[in-house]
Amino acid sequence: MMKAKAVIVILMALFAAPAVGSGMTVGSGPALGGSGATVAVGSGMTTAIGSGLSVTCYSGLTVAVGKVPGDWDSPYDLPPTTALQIPVTALLQYQRVKTTRGSAFAPFRKYGLRPIAAHDANVKLWGYHVAIDTTRTTVAQPYRRFSHHDLYSFAVIDGVQPDSPAMYVFWWKGYYRHFAAQLRQMGFRMSNVAGQTNVLRFSRSDVNVIVDFIIWDDIYVMRIK
Repeated sequence: MMKAKAVIVILMALFAAPAVGSGMTVGSGPALGGSGATVAVGSGMTTAIGSGLSVTCYSGLTVAVGKVPGDWDSPYDLPPTTALQIPVTALLQYQRVKTTRGSAFAPFRKYGLRPIAAHDANVKLWGYHVAIDTTRTTVAQPYRRFSHHDLYSFAVIDGVQPDSPAMYVFWWKGYYRHFAAQLRQMGFRMSNVAGQTNVLRFSRSDVNVIVDFIIWDDIYVMRIK
């Protein structure tokens, strides 16, 4: 399990628009995660976001991060031992690598999920405290194929095709708040989707990835595409 103040790997370098050149400054201010934060794009880039630890990753990108919202310290959150702690950055990276290279190593096992027999050649399933409910019709809403054991249950429907989105299924609002807070920290903005009143979309103008939250009264689905 990750610690409460775990370093979040920012994926802006992976998703940066081609128009941005080496060494250019693409943004500043609290929207990028810290007061006066500046991001210089290019090889050997350094990103300063508040105070805290520092890591180097992805072609010389150095990220210094302070406290990140959603790190399991809010009133609606419980101690980290009671729920999965999956950083949204790991899920964004996985989808990006799968899309660009055709395949990627699934990171789900390291966060406590286990593979589930899918009986469907088009998807791979992973779960934490879930089982397949064979009594449910799943054609229109495949994310309802699971029965969950407790509030912190979590499931993954991972399409095997490179361009197929992964869907993350959960029943606890704390997971939604955790992921949404991290997306906002990375500069994603939330908007509604026309004609879909129960879908909240997170996107950035300079990033070719979209994160949709499909919200029902009894279930949440995060779809990354």
